[in-house]
Amino acid sequence: MHRQLVARERAENFVEQVIEAQEIERRRLVAISMTASQRLITLSYRLDAAAQAMATDHAEPRISSMGP
Repeated sequence: MHRQLVARERAENFVEQVIEAQEIERRRLVAISMTASQRLITLSYRLDAAAQAMATDHAEPRISSMGP
């Protein structure tokens, strides 16, 4: 009887450890995902700004460096 109680207690502890490890891993993956998402959004904004800057540069008339 004592062995069964010890075995059951060990099994319960193991299950608790597995659940805790899963929760830690879930939080870690959420943090990684959020970081990646933030970087992609920042990259998107920077690419949009660069595209607008290039469009503005091409739209402005350039002064010729050749003299009269």
